[in-house]
Amino acid sequence: MSSDNSTSPHFHPINVNTLALGFLQATLHASTIGETMAQISLASLSFGILTILVVTSIYFLISRGAISQTNGKVLLLSTLLLYMSTITYMAGLIWWWSNRSYFVTKAFDGLFSPIFDISVSAWLDAINQQDWMLTIALGVNFVIGDAIVWWRACVIWQHKVVNCVGPLLILAAICCAITGMVSAPESIPNGYDLNMLIGANSKVALVLSFATNVLATCLIGYKTWEHRRLLKQHFAEGRTTSRVLKALALLTESGCIYCTILTVFLVYQADPTSLAGPNYNFETISNDFEYGCLVPVVAIYPATIIAIVALKQSPIDAGGLSQPRQARRHGSALATAEAGVASTVVFHHSTGVRSSAAAVETQGSSVAGTPALRTCRCMHEPASETSTSHEETKVGAGNPV
Repeated sequence: MSSDNSTSPHFHPINVNTLALGFLQATLHASTIGETMAQISLASLSFGILTILVVTSIYFLISRGAISQTNGKVLLLSTLLLYMSTITYMAGLIWWWSNRSYFVTKAFDGLFSPIFDISVSAWLDAINQQDWMLTIALGVNFVIGDAIVWWRACVIWQHKVVNCVGPLLILAAICCAITGMVSAPESIPNGYDLNMLIGANSKVALVLSFATNVLATCLIGYKTWEHRRLLKQHFAEGRTTSRVLKALALLTESGCIYCTILTVFLVYQADPTSLAGPNYNFETISNDFEYGCLVPVVAIYPATIIAIVALKQSPIDAGGLSQPRQARRHGSALATAEAGVASTVVFHHSTGVRSSAAAVETQGSSVAGTPALRTCRCMHEPASETSTSHEETKVGAGNPV
């Protein structure tokens, strides 16, 4: 009995380029298209928010004449450095995404071709450079963020010990970060994907940065509790929306929000491999956050503080937290006002600190009586006779003999 094989399928061998197939497997296993798009979207959104904050800060610092003062120049320079480092991060991320799209397309085209003219070494060299761009940008933003937070703590305390401890912690973190990046292995296990060059010493730097922010938050929180009556008067002004914004500004300046972000990042960096398996979704979200928006978010935090100061909406300044120490030291309301002006950025036209200091000065004069008001008037007496007569009229109206 003969069998009819006329309808049997005929299989023809297909030659697959093993180099192209291996490249596609390694690249697509490193990160899927969805993960890549999620990282690009998060980076674009956070970079847009940072751009708005940077433009706002620069505009108000310049328009209100703050850059003529040393503090104003430092804030302007810090804002520009934050933005430039984040631009470096965005350039590295976009470079990696465009390279990945190009090489993956070439690999698909050469999958069934005997000739596959892709240079894997060039791809790996480019990824190594992109890793350095992301890591340096993250380090710069961390350092500036720590410095800005500690500056706000120094504004409140105005103490030599506080002024010295912060810079020492930041310097130690910088040294650990540099040694950690240099000693980080360049031949990483997954060479087809982006990786932060974070070694053992770099993790120590992250812990020091976290400790700096926690300590600054505790220092600011202690002063906030100690002078809660001043803040209660500050928060009592305005509508409900204004009070909520003031509370958010205080949380931002104190570092509470930033410490929460750092806590999540440190937990993930402690042992990211332990989050695989059943917690794969958490690992994916953590990767998207780390490589998608961590660098811009770290820059957004100090940029927000600078914007709050530039807009004269700082609860530390307007709420009077930077003034009571000098007032207790000199025992006068006038010293309180002078300490408030010297503790933060001085604007040429007007400043929220001056207005609050004036309020403190008025309260002090009402308690101490007419001599205190006369002392304040003599200390700030203008050279012009017209201004002098106007000031005397105001004094006479406020304190009839």
